[in-house]
Amino acid sequence: MALKISHALLEDTVRITARSGIVRLRTVPFSDWRKPATVPQRAAIETLSVWLDDETEGPDGRLLATLSENRCEICLAPFAVAALDEQTARILTLPPSTPLGLQLKTVGSLPDIHFHIDHAWIGSGRGSVRAIRQGAIIRTGQGAGRLPADLFGLISAAETLADPVKDRDERYRLYAQLQNALPADIRANIATDGYLSDVCVYHAAAFSLRVGVHRDDLYFAPVLFGREIQDAQAEGIPIHEGEDALLTPVLSDIFEERFMATSAARSAYPLQDGSFVIIDKALRPVLDIVHQTLEESREIKRRFLSKPRQFLRERLPEGAEAVVESLFIETEQFSDRVTGVDIWCQPVMAWIKTEPNSWIPEAFGVQIGDKRLQLTPEEAADALKKLQSAKRDGLETIEVGGTPLPVTEQAIDELEKLAALNEAVAAVQPAEQNSSSEAARTPPAHLADKLFLTVRENLEDVAYAPLFNRQKSLPDRDSIKPIAGLRSKLKRHQLDGLQWLVANKHLGVPGVLLADDMGLGKTLQALAFIACLRGAPSFERPVLIVAPTGLLRNWQQEMERHFLPGQFGDIVTAYGQGLQALRRHVGRGSDIATGEDQLNADEWARHCVLLTTYETMRDYHFSFARTRFAAIVFDEVQKLKNPKSQVTRAARSLHADFKIGMTGTPIENHLQDLWSIMDVLWPGLLGASKSFAKDYPVEDEQKLKALHAKLFRADTGMVPPALRRLKCDELDGLPEKIEHRQRVPMPLGQGARYMSILRRARALKNSLSPGDGMLSILHDLRMASLHPRSPLEAGDDLSAYAAESARFSKTLDILDTIRAAGEKVLIFLESREMQPILARLIRDRYGFEALPPRIHGDIKGPKRQEIVDQFQQQASGFAVLILSPKAGGVGLTLTAANHVIHLSRWWNPAIEDQSTDRVYRIGQTKPVHVYYPLAVHPLPDIAPSSFDIKLDALLTRKRILSNAMLIPPERRQQDARTLFEDITTIDETDVPQIYDQDVSAKSGPRQKQNSAAASETPIPPVSTPFSPSTHGADGVLGQKTFTEGTKPDFGWMFDRLNGWRVQHAYLEDPYCLSRDRNIDYTIKFFVELMRRCNGIENILIQFNDNKLDNKKTPQSVINYTKNALKKQTIDLGCQAEIFIYKRRPTYKKDFHDRYLTLKFSEKEKRSIQYSLSGGVDRLLAERFKCQITISEMANI
Repeated sequence: MALKISHALLEDTVRITARSGIVRLRTVPFSDWRKPATVPQRAAIETLSVWLDDETEGPDGRLLATLSENRCEICLAPFAVAALDEQTARILTLPPSTPLGLQLKTVGSLPDIHFHIDHAWIGSGRGSVRAIRQGAIIRTGQGAGRLPADLFGLISAAETLADPVKDRDERYRLYAQLQNALPADIRANIATDGYLSDVCVYHAAAFSLRVGVHRDDLYFAPVLFGREIQDAQAEGIPIHEGEDALLTPVLSDIFEERFMATSAARSAYPLQDGSFVIIDKALRPVLDIVHQTLEESREIKRRFLSKPRQFLRERLPEGAEAVVESLFIETEQFSDRVTGVDIWCQPVMAWIKTEPNSWIPEAFGVQIGDKRLQLTPEEAADALKKLQSAKRDGLETIEVGGTPLPVTEQAIDELEKLAALNEAVAAVQPAEQNSSSEAARTPPAHLADKLFLTVRENLEDVAYAPLFNRQKSLPDRDSIKPIAGLRSKLKRHQLDGLQWLVANKHLGVPGVLLADDMGLGKTLQALAFIACLRGAPSFERPVLIVAPTGLLRNWQQEMERHFLPGQFGDIVTAYGQGLQALRRHVGRGSDIATGEDQLNADEWARHCVLLTTYETMRDYHFSFARTRFAAIVFDEVQKLKNPKSQVTRAARSLHADFKIGMTGTPIENHLQDLWSIMDVLWPGLLGASKSFAKDYPVEDEQKLKALHAKLFRADTGMVPPALRRLKCDELDGLPEKIEHRQRVPMPLGQGARYMSILRRARALKNSLSPGDGMLSILHDLRMASLHPRSPLEAGDDLSAYAAESARFSKTLDILDTIRAAGEKVLIFLESREMQPILARLIRDRYGFEALPPRIHGDIKGPKRQEIVDQFQQQASGFAVLILSPKAGGVGLTLTAANHVIHLSRWWNPAIEDQSTDRVYRIGQTKPVHVYYPLAVHPLPDIAPSSFDIKLDALLTRKRILSNAMLIPPERRQQDARTLFEDITTIDETDVPQIYDQDVSAKSGPRQKQNSAAASETPIPPVSTPFSPSTHGADGVLGQKTFTEGTKPDFGWMFDRLNGWRVQHAYLEDPYCLSRDRNIDYTIKFFVELMRRCNGIENILIQFNDNKLDNKKTPQSVINYTKNALKKQTIDLGCQAEIFIYKRRPTYKKDFHDRYLTLKFSEKEKRSIQYSLSGGVDRLLAERFKCQITISEMANI
């Protein structure tokens, strides 16, 4: 009973139908297709199932696949049809890929209203062919064909300009869309005229501000960014104005000049050399507001620059303000400039410098941000009077000693401290003000609890501390009165945490960090502490809780679950709809937009708990700063990890007797995260930012241990300012967690693939830095350790594909055991391409009716929760859930499973542990088993240094160190260097010849290459430059070091290629066109190549246009290089087409390595790659050392 698949074309959609039956064929519902399907058909059905289950969208926003109403037909959108591989399309009865080529020709110039683009389909005879297109299917007199993805995307974009577009803005937008659709490399079936490559259109989707002072007034201008930078900002990646801006410095200056010359924002701006920048439709009204604000008063400009997002929200029309968050990019440079022109309300702290054993200061003053101002007693008293008067008059700043001092409650508090100090000093007789007297050693009682920024001898070493070491007795647990209204019984560690909070509050410290592991009840400990404040005089003031929006409801639920009603007084919600009830004036903007507090602080003035979000705190911090809170709790305090962010600056402006920061990850990425957080909670505890970085370098483990001790161990008479406990140590109710590290020898093919990459790594070892390809090689080793072949090559026999991988094979063995026990398992796998392969493999092996569910970045929140709920509620028995570590490692409770398999490892052990914690948390009742299958090379000399072994050791070591010191989870360069050294330091003397084989080659074993470092390793004498009988796949063919003053040996590099036809010569070098000298060297480099290698069809060059000489524009450089290189090709009788592309490094993919890749004919599936350690410039300049490594690359 076979499955007969057919398709029908309806407009641009393809409908796939299947029928089956013994006597009579009947239409089969899609859910039943698999049963009668053949093995190849099942693979195609899985592709459709994945699109359906994941609700995958195409570039046009349409779902790639949908089910018809009768659930018997699969409807494929055009982008889905184009995305199918050839085999899958054939199984679904779709026509093969069209042999037609596409020719695009521009008519007119872009500013011309009659501009349009003609296209023609070209047949094998290079003549035009009449064709009709429906979606991704194209028909000619010879039959139907399917457009592959790149061709379909290109013709879709080109057809939008087939007719003249009168609206100039829309014309530019469509042109930019067409340019983006052009493939990055050369395709034989795509031909364009010179205009499309010469005329560049940039698409601006976001902006930041360049800020300064001009003629005693504030000046700012927009800096433009592309859409990918919006994604980077959303992921918390720091944005650098120079490196990440859309335009080069020259073009950016031209844009700024033309932007300032108009009275309103335009939809497009001409730049230079025929290039344009178009402004996204959503961005245009925002830039209009920038224009308008430039004409406003200095005070309005200050308000705009202090909080640009909120200012823009208030001025945009209703409904448009929602997009502001992503439109404004807060670069590091913006924050620095804004601080430089004194826009921010900087924190003010009273400081003193005392003699040893004396509280009487020899100098004192206030510190404003990073600037320290010394005051006399008279100046301090006068400054306090001015501040109080300015506060009544509504002024924002006053001048003290020529320095602007912000008019804030905090500044007044700090000046009042100095006033109290001066009064106390005046009460001591002059004769008794020396350090030997009793009066100088013991300050008055009313000063004992006041904290000052104490300056040491070098004026840089500071500490925020009381005037003397208060010998207060610490409260013990028994002294803490029973908490009225507490329904739940606190666990032992929660009681310890409560005692720690009470003790710190008792000692008068400004704030603490509660950094307990996830699942230990930080929220309950904080609420218990707030409840303990009841009855204390300070609780006459409110408590502020700041948390991400999604967690505020959890705080209310925790109050209701653990405490009797009314325990916390009124609960005021200062976010969302609750914000409206707190406004002084309906319809007015935020504090920042209006320059005054807009919320009625009387609503939370006494005896209540106030809940708000970080964003609301940021936008209304004037209102919140009017109140001195009994306590402030910052939940997920890592939100304050950037000291220059608007949110962190707003948090610093708030006043409280005591602050609590709560997070399970006090250091997300960098050690400075911790400094920023602690500087909000306890200013000065870790010194200044610069000195902190100097005192605690991430490479110095002893210094990191000292930092850990400073925060987590108590000094005499004190308690530590930070507390961190782990679930494994504290939760009595949690079951046992058992870790299984299982070493599995690689199969022969995987071992050979691993060895080929390892040899290349060892050859390049001496020339690599972490930015010079080391991470790329580590990535290759990592992928080979997972599987030697791409998931695209998996084919129909998935069991055979799995058997080629040590990790896959062991994972299936583990799953067999779990299935026999009838239990559930999570599998964490980073590779999105490999996840569907694994799902199909598991479904087929264990007879599941449907694919195991998957959770990854494209699975939206509601769908993700639906998968979790179904998994949790599923009846007992064997079940599998596949997850990406980042997407599935946070915020999910999956205690129905008690097994976790880390099929691929994450560089950051914290991410991996968070993934395991989906299972190992409160609510888990079974022992938890965590599996780490480790692929080990079978050769004894290589096995101990296998990638999986060394990575596991590195992660284990980082976990251990994190308990003894504060180590940043991602020390990328240091970790890369350590891992690279550990993996490549082996002795290959006794490596058997069998491991010189190519994984995919059908021929016999290859000759062993000695890849020990040497000044020159000659290319072996073979009949072809990459004969499959002589070298290892991805093996090193030769290596040579050119010392200073040595001419480059082009004969050694290229003579072996003589007579071989090169299809593509592809140079990747960010600096190859940066200056005139570099351009000349690049042209000379290609001349030497063309002299020795005739018949090059295409020359491709990629460069970083952000590295250009400041006087040059990208297009002028491209045009000059093209013309000069074209002249050389003609002189040499070479017919090569020349293509030059701009490329920038992105937060996802760096651009630092320098390579020349030579690709030969299509039938020869190999290429040769030259690694140029210093680039073309260093090779030809003869003033630097440069190393060339030549490698054979498979399937480039």
